[in-house]
Amino acid sequence: MADSAPGLDEVKPQIDVQEMLDEANKKAKELSEKKDANDYSRFDLDDVSSDSDDSDDADKMTVDERIIRAESCKMSGNGKFKEKENSEALKFYDKGLDFLKPLESKKVPEILEGHAIRRDDLLSSLLLNKMAVLNREKKWKESVESGKKVMTLVRAKPGEGSKLLVKALFRRGQAYWNRGDLTESKNDLVEALKLDPKNRDAKKLYTMVREKLIEARKKEKASFGNIFSKAGEMYEAERKRQEARERKRLEKLREEYEKEKTRREKAEEPEISFEEWKLNKKKKE
Repeated sequence: MADSAPGLDEVKPQIDVQEMLDEANKKAKELSEKKDANDYSRFDLDDVSSDSDDSDDADKMTVDERIIRAESCKMSGNGKFKEKENSEALKFYDKGLDFLKPLESKKVPEILEGHAIRRDDLLSSLLLNKMAVLNREKKWKESVESGKKVMTLVRAKPGEGSKLLVKALFRRGQAYWNRGDLTESKNDLVEALKLDPKNRDAKKLYTMVREKLIEARKKEKASFGNIFSKAGEMYEAERKRQEARERKRLEKLREEYEKEKTRREKAEEPEISFEEWKLNKKKKE
Protein backbone atom coordinates (compact mmCIF):
# COMPACT_ATOMS: atom_id res chain seq x y z
CA MET A 1 0.00 0.00 0.00
CA ALA A 2 1.31 3.46 -0.78
CA ASP A 3 2.31 5.78 2.04
CA SER A 4 -0.67 8.02 1.43
CA ALA A 5 -2.96 9.46 -1.22
CA PRO A 6 -1.25 10.71 -4.39
CA GLY A 7 1.39 13.32 -3.55
CA LEU A 8 1.76 15.90 -0.85
CA ASP A 9 -0.47 18.91 -1.00
CA GLU A 10 1.19 21.57 -3.11
CA VAL A 11 -1.59 24.20 -3.26
CA LYS A 12 -0.19 27.34 -4.86
CA PRO A 13 -0.34 30.47 -2.71
CA GLN A 14 -3.03 32.97 -3.57
CA ILE A 15 -0.72 35.63 -2.08
CA ASP A 16 2.69 36.17 -3.69
CA VAL A 17 4.97 34.89 -0.93
CA GLN A 18 8.11 36.33 -2.54
CA GLU A 19 6.47 39.72 -2.83
CA MET A 20 5.51 39.56 0.86
CA LEU A 21 9.03 38.48 1.74
CA ASP A 22 10.56 41.34 -0.27
CA GLU A 23 8.30 43.78 1.50
CA ALA A 24 9.21 42.36 4.92
CA ASN A 25 12.93 42.49 4.11
CA LYS A 26 12.54 46.05 2.83
CA LYS A 27 11.05 47.05 6.16
CA ALA A 28 13.82 45.19 7.93
CA LYS A 29 16.45 47.16 6.00
CA GLU A 30 14.78 50.44 6.89
CA LEU A 31 14.78 49.50 10.56
CA SER A 32 18.18 47.78 10.65
CA GLU A 33 19.89 50.68 12.40
CA LYS A 34 17.39 50.60 15.26
CA LYS A 35 18.07 46.93 16.11
CA ASP A 36 14.75 46.74 17.92
CA ALA A 37 12.19 43.93 18.23
CA ASN A 38 10.65 44.78 14.89
CA ASP A 39 13.74 43.82 12.84
CA TYR A 40 12.10 41.82 10.02
CA SER A 41 15.40 40.46 8.76
CA ARG A 42 14.86 37.70 11.29
CA PHE A 43 12.14 36.28 9.08
CA ASP A 44 14.03 35.28 5.90
CA LEU A 45 12.66 32.02 4.48
CA ASP A 46 16.01 30.23 4.68
CA ASP A 47 16.20 31.00 8.39
CA VAL A 48 13.61 28.40 9.46
CA SER A 49 14.81 25.37 11.44
CA SER A 50 12.62 22.54 12.72
CA ASP A 51 14.33 22.75 16.12
CA SER A 52 14.56 26.54 16.50
CA ASP A 53 12.66 28.28 19.27
CA ASP A 54 10.88 31.33 17.87
CA SER A 55 8.54 31.85 20.82
CA ASP A 56 9.80 35.35 21.64
CA ASP A 57 9.91 36.49 18.00
CA ALA A 58 6.57 34.84 17.19
CA ASP A 59 4.73 37.02 19.69
CA LYS A 60 5.74 40.08 17.65
CA MET A 61 5.11 38.68 14.15
CA THR A 62 2.68 40.31 11.74
CA VAL A 63 0.10 38.28 9.82
CA ASP A 64 2.31 38.45 6.70
CA GLU A 65 5.30 37.12 8.61
CA ARG A 66 3.36 34.24 10.12
CA ILE A 67 2.08 33.19 6.71
CA ILE A 68 5.58 33.44 5.19
CA ARG A 69 7.10 31.32 7.97
CA ALA A 70 4.31 28.75 7.78
CA GLU A 71 4.79 28.53 3.99
CA SER A 72 8.51 28.02 4.50
CA CYS A 73 7.84 25.26 7.05
CA LYS A 74 5.52 23.51 4.61
CA MET A 75 8.11 23.58 1.82
CA SER A 76 10.87 22.39 4.16
CA GLY A 77 8.61 19.63 5.49
CA ASN A 78 7.79 18.51 1.95
CA GLY A 79 11.49 18.29 1.19
CA LYS A 80 12.12 16.18 4.28
CA PHE A 81 9.13 13.96 3.45
CA LYS A 82 10.47 13.25 -0.02
CA GLU A 83 13.82 12.36 1.54
CA LYS A 84 11.92 10.01 3.92
CA GLU A 85 13.12 12.00 6.94
CA ASN A 86 9.74 11.59 8.59
CA SER A 87 10.45 12.95 12.06
CA GLU A 88 12.00 16.12 10.60
CA ALA A 89 9.10 16.55 8.18
CA LEU A 90 6.65 16.23 11.07
CA LYS A 91 8.54 18.87 13.07
CA PHE A 92 8.34 21.33 10.17
CA TYR A 93 4.62 20.73 9.65
CA ASP A 94 3.90 21.16 13.36
CA LYS A 95 6.02 24.30 13.44
CA GLY A 96 4.09 25.71 10.48
CA LEU A 97 0.82 25.00 12.31
CA ASP A 98 2.20 26.77 15.38
CA PHE A 99 2.92 29.91 13.31
CA LEU A 100 -0.70 29.93 12.10
CA LYS A 101 -2.36 29.08 15.41
CA PRO A 102 -2.86 32.72 16.55
CA LEU A 103 -4.58 33.42 13.21
CA GLU A 104 -7.05 30.51 13.33
CA SER A 105 -9.76 32.37 15.27
CA LYS A 106 -9.40 35.63 13.31
CA LYS A 107 -12.03 36.57 10.75
CA VAL A 108 -12.37 39.28 8.15
CA PRO A 109 -12.07 42.25 8.79
CA GLU A 110 -9.67 41.39 11.65
CA ILE A 111 -7.35 40.14 8.92
CA LEU A 112 -7.49 40.77 5.19
CA GLU A 113 -9.60 38.41 3.08
CA GLY A 114 -6.48 37.37 1.13
CA HIS A 115 -4.73 36.51 4.39
CA ALA A 116 -7.72 34.45 5.55
CA ILE A 117 -7.78 32.50 2.28
CA ARG A 118 -4.05 31.78 2.38
CA ARG A 119 -4.21 30.90 6.08
CA ASP A 120 -6.90 28.30 5.41
CA ASP A 121 -4.98 26.97 2.39
CA LEU A 122 -1.85 26.56 4.48
CA LEU A 123 -3.69 24.99 7.41
CA SER A 124 -5.28 22.45 5.05
CA SER A 125 -1.96 21.68 3.35
CA LEU A 126 -0.01 21.35 6.59
CA LEU A 127 -2.61 19.09 8.20
CA LEU A 128 -2.95 16.91 5.08
CA ASN A 129 0.81 16.54 4.76
CA LYS A 130 1.08 15.82 8.46
CA MET A 131 -1.44 12.99 7.96
CA ALA A 132 0.77 11.56 5.20
CA VAL A 133 3.75 11.48 7.58
CA LEU A 134 1.72 10.05 10.46
CA ASN A 135 0.39 7.27 8.23
CA ARG A 136 3.90 6.49 7.02
CA GLU A 137 5.01 6.35 10.68
CA LYS A 138 1.96 4.17 11.54
CA LYS A 139 0.68 6.73 14.04
CA TRP A 140 -2.93 5.98 13.17
CA LYS A 141 -4.66 7.64 16.12
CA GLU A 142 -2.87 10.95 15.58
CA SER A 143 -3.62 10.79 11.86
CA VAL A 144 -7.34 10.37 12.56
CA GLU A 145 -7.25 13.41 14.86
CA SER A 146 -5.51 15.52 12.20
CA GLY A 147 -8.09 14.29 9.71
CA LYS A 148 -10.96 15.57 11.84
CA LYS A 149 -9.40 19.05 11.91
CA VAL A 150 -8.73 19.27 8.19
CA MET A 151 -12.24 18.02 7.32
CA THR A 152 -13.78 21.13 8.85
CA LEU A 153 -11.58 23.36 6.69
CA VAL A 154 -11.86 21.60 3.34
CA ARG A 155 -15.60 20.89 3.51
CA ALA A 156 -16.17 24.66 3.52
CA LYS A 157 -14.14 25.17 0.32
CA PRO A 158 -15.82 25.10 -3.09
CA GLY A 159 -14.01 23.57 -6.07
CA GLU A 160 -10.48 22.99 -4.80
CA GLY A 161 -11.91 21.84 -1.47
CA SER A 162 -13.34 18.64 -2.98
CA LYS A 163 -9.87 17.55 -4.14
CA LEU A 164 -8.44 18.18 -0.69
CA LEU A 165 -11.41 16.40 0.87
CA VAL A 166 -10.69 13.29 -1.19
CA LYS A 167 -7.10 13.31 0.11
CA ALA A 168 -8.26 13.80 3.69
CA LEU A 169 -10.90 11.07 3.44
CA PHE A 170 -8.44 8.62 1.89
CA ARG A 171 -5.72 9.26 4.47
CA ARG A 172 -8.14 9.02 7.37
CA GLY A 173 -9.70 5.91 5.81
CA GLN A 174 -6.21 4.42 5.60
CA ALA A 175 -5.61 5.21 9.28
CA TYR A 176 -8.97 3.69 10.29
CA TRP A 177 -8.18 0.57 8.20
CA ASN A 178 -4.88 0.04 9.98
CA ARG A 179 -6.52 0.58 13.37
CA GLY A 180 -9.06 -2.11 12.54
CA ASP A 181 -11.99 0.34 12.42
CA LEU A 182 -13.39 -1.17 9.23
CA THR A 183 -16.80 0.50 9.20
CA GLU A 184 -15.32 3.98 9.70
CA SER A 185 -12.74 3.29 6.99
CA LYS A 186 -15.44 2.13 4.58
CA ASN A 187 -17.54 5.26 5.23
CA ASP A 188 -14.61 7.58 4.46
CA LEU A 189 -13.66 5.68 1.32
CA VAL A 190 -17.24 5.57 0.01
CA GLU A 191 -17.44 9.36 0.38
CA ALA A 192 -14.04 9.80 -1.30
CA LEU A 193 -15.08 7.64 -4.26
CA LYS A 194 -18.34 9.56 -4.68
CA LEU A 195 -16.23 12.69 -5.14
CA ASP A 196 -13.55 10.98 -7.25
CA PRO A 197 -14.78 7.63 -8.67
CA LYS A 198 -11.52 7.10 -10.61
CA ASN A 199 -9.22 7.39 -7.58
CA ARG A 200 -7.20 4.16 -7.84
CA ASP A 201 -5.75 4.23 -4.33
CA ALA A 202 -9.17 4.75 -2.77
CA LYS A 203 -10.70 1.99 -4.94
CA LYS A 204 -7.94 -0.45 -4.03
CA LEU A 205 -8.24 0.22 -0.31
CA TYR A 206 -12.05 0.13 -0.47
CA THR A 207 -11.89 -3.36 -2.04
CA MET A 208 -9.61 -4.54 0.77
CA VAL A 209 -11.86 -3.04 3.46
CA ARG A 210 -15.00 -4.51 1.88
CA GLU A 211 -13.48 -8.00 1.69
CA LYS A 212 -12.37 -7.77 5.30
CA LEU A 213 -15.86 -6.68 6.39
CA ILE A 214 -17.46 -9.60 4.52
CA GLU A 215 -15.00 -11.98 6.18
CA ALA A 216 -15.71 -10.47 9.60
CA ARG A 217 -19.48 -10.81 9.10
CA LYS A 218 -19.09 -14.47 8.09
CA LYS A 219 -17.10 -15.15 11.26
CA GLU A 220 -19.67 -13.28 13.30
CA LYS A 221 -22.48 -15.29 11.75
CA ALA A 222 -20.64 -18.55 12.39
CA SER A 223 -19.96 -17.46 15.94
CA PHE A 224 -23.66 -16.76 16.53
CA GLY A 225 -24.49 -20.10 14.96
CA ASN A 226 -22.20 -21.83 17.45
CA ILE A 227 -23.78 -19.91 20.30
CA PHE A 228 -27.28 -21.00 19.25
CA SER A 229 -26.06 -24.56 18.75
CA LYS A 230 -24.53 -24.64 22.22
CA ALA A 231 -27.67 -23.07 23.67
CA GLY A 232 -29.74 -25.84 22.03
CA GLU A 233 -27.45 -28.51 23.45
CA MET A 234 -27.70 -26.96 26.91
CA TYR A 235 -31.49 -26.83 26.68
CA GLU A 236 -31.68 -30.49 25.62
CA ALA A 237 -29.37 -31.54 28.46
CA GLU A 238 -31.47 -29.62 30.99
CA ARG A 239 -34.67 -31.19 29.60
CA LYS A 240 -33.23 -34.66 30.07
CA ARG A 241 -32.18 -33.85 33.63
CA GLN A 242 -35.70 -32.65 34.41
CA GLU A 243 -37.19 -35.82 32.94
CA ALA A 244 -34.84 -37.95 35.05
CA ARG A 245 -35.84 -36.04 38.21
CA GLU A 246 -39.53 -36.47 37.37
CA ARG A 247 -39.09 -40.25 36.87
CA LYS A 248 -37.39 -40.57 40.23
CA ARG A 249 -40.17 -38.59 41.92
CA LEU A 250 -42.86 -40.79 40.38
CA GLU A 251 -40.96 -43.96 41.30
CA LYS A 252 -40.78 -42.79 44.90
CA LEU A 253 -44.50 -42.03 44.92
CA ARG A 254 -45.23 -45.48 43.50
CA GLU A 255 -43.21 -47.08 46.26
CA GLU A 256 -45.14 -45.12 48.90
CA TYR A 257 -48.46 -46.00 47.25
CA GLU A 258 -47.61 -49.71 47.16
CA LYS A 259 -46.82 -49.60 50.89
CA GLU A 260 -50.13 -47.87 51.60
CA LYS A 261 -51.96 -50.40 49.40
CA THR A 262 -50.37 -53.31 51.32
CA ARG A 263 -51.27 -51.70 54.67
CA ARG A 264 -54.93 -51.31 53.61
CA GLU A 265 -55.13 -54.95 52.53
CA LYS A 266 -53.81 -56.14 55.91
CA ALA A 267 -56.13 -53.77 57.75
CA GLU A 268 -59.03 -54.89 55.52
CA GLU A 269 -59.67 -51.28 54.55
CA PRO A 270 -61.19 -50.25 51.18
CA GLU A 271 -58.85 -50.06 48.21
CA ILE A 272 -57.77 -46.65 46.93
CA SER A 273 -56.54 -45.70 43.43
CA PHE A 274 -53.12 -44.20 42.83
CA GLU A 275 -54.61 -40.90 41.64
CA GLU A 276 -56.90 -40.64 44.65
CA TRP A 277 -54.03 -41.50 46.98
CA LYS A 278 -51.87 -38.75 45.38
CA LEU A 279 -54.65 -36.21 45.81
CA ASN A 280 -55.09 -37.10 49.51
CA LYS A 281 -51.32 -36.91 50.05
CA LYS A 282 -51.21 -33.47 48.43
CA LYS A 283 -54.03 -32.21 50.68
CA LYS A 284 -52.16 -33.37 53.78
CA GLU A 285 -48.98 -31.61 52.65
